[in-house]
Amino acid sequence: MRMNIMMKRFLAASGIIAILLLILACESKIVSPPQNDPMLSISINLSDASPKLLAAVNQYQVIVVDPAASETLAVSPLTLNSSGNITGQFDNLPTGIVLEFTAQAIDAQLGLIFSGTTNAILEPGVNNNVFINLSPVVPLMKFTPRRTEIVGTDTSSHSFDIKIFNVDSLYGVSFRVRYDSNYFRAVNATLDSSQNASSVIFFQFDSSDVVGPYKAITVTGIDPANGIVDANGDGVLANVRFVLAKPFALADSTFLQLEPTGMTRQDGSNIPIGNLYRDDAFVRITP
Repeated sequence: MRMNIMMKRFLAASGIIAILLLILACESKIVSPPQNDPMLSISINLSDASPKLLAAVNQYQVIVVDPAASETLAVSPLTLNSSGNITGQFDNLPTGIVLEFTAQAIDAQLGLIFSGTTNAILEPGVNNNVFINLSPVVPLMKFTPRRTEIVGTDTSSHSFDIKIFNVDSLYGVSFRVRYDSNYFRAVNATLDSSQNASSVIFFQFDSSDVVGPYKAITVTGIDPANGIVDANGDGVLANVRFVLAKPFALADSTFLQLEPTGMTRQDGSNIPIGNLYRDDAFVRITP
């Protein structure tokens, strides 16, 4: 009897979704929806997410809002299961009106790590796909590309962009790009073309310490009225180029690492570098 009651309750629930979160992308599907209620298929894009940032996440949720009425219709906490998937559910979502879907990835102590929002109108009786692109909302310095593959006999140079995100009013930044000299030789570093070279001082040099070799880079403005990031605190700082230190006959791999050494705001105040997440670049070498 108890099992029958539980089954009836399950079949009566509407709008049940299961969100399958993967490192490259996340896809969710409706589970046994009522015939006339909207079926949902939610895709959450995390294709460029930093593994270090993902490792910090321990809570997920999706929020559904009716923007016309400024009303929150549902907040669904999501649960990580033994298969590595994240599941949750919504009940009784309306159709025919614009709904705002916000997906969030959270660290219980540090707060929001990733967030993304999109609007959709659900139709009854059909499968509705809602795509949400998640972006980091914490200060982040990263390489692009984050993962790359180089043939072991390749003698050409390979460029990596250094990008920064969510650092408001950034005026100056200095950092090191560390590399393993058994794999790479640093060629040069240049100011990114998105920066105004006439209003920015760029400085770079090669050095090493007990940890190993590094390329030291400084990017700073010359007019406090203008920062080196946009209104969102995002910007591309520099481009660094490397060549393989030798030919590789066997498959191997190595990392490039970022080490910030200082940041300042336009008002001259210091920005704690401990608040900045850093994302390494992974390089796979193939025969």
